[in-house]
Amino acid sequence: MTAMKVFQRVRSLANTVHLVFLKTTLWACALGLLVIVSSWFWGRSPLHELSRSELIQQVDRRNVHDAKFLTSKGTVDVYGKLLQPAASFHVSIAKEDVQDLAYRLQQAGVPTTSAEEIPKGSLGYYATIVLGVPFLALFICVWFLLMRRKIGDLQRDPQKLASIQDK
Repeated sequence: MTAMKVFQRVRSLANTVHLVFLKTTLWACALGLLVIVSSWFWGRSPLHELSRSELIQQVDRRNVHDAKFLTSKGTVDVYGKLLQPAASFHVSIAKEDVQDLAYRLQQAGVPTTSAEEIPKGSLGYYATIVLGVPFLALFICVWFLLMRRKIGDLQRDPQKLASIQDK
């Protein structure tokens, strides 16, 4: 076998591996997107609305798995999971009651997180959207250009296309 034929085979193999990688990446992204979209529509368990006193009773019984505090303008929304029965819950409480509830959760050893809601219509809200869109567009453009380049390479070199079709 001549060096030229070996080189052509190695190059053909490298192109095949690259094409398989790009196709796998395409399908992995499509599958990931499908999983994300389906979880938005069907994956959420219903939230049980609890009162503040019911939540405190659950904390005292050590029946709370975790809690997340989401602070908005006038209230604090508490989201979390109960241990028995396994269910998600939601409670809206006044800002004044947060310290007491957070202390009780800490004493019960419940992991907590907190975040502030970005008010709709604020500069931060629009900045989050505006800054996220260019990264998504850049990712789509780079992926499109890579796929277009690879298809162009295959169309220019019929031997590559024939070697891929033979496999």
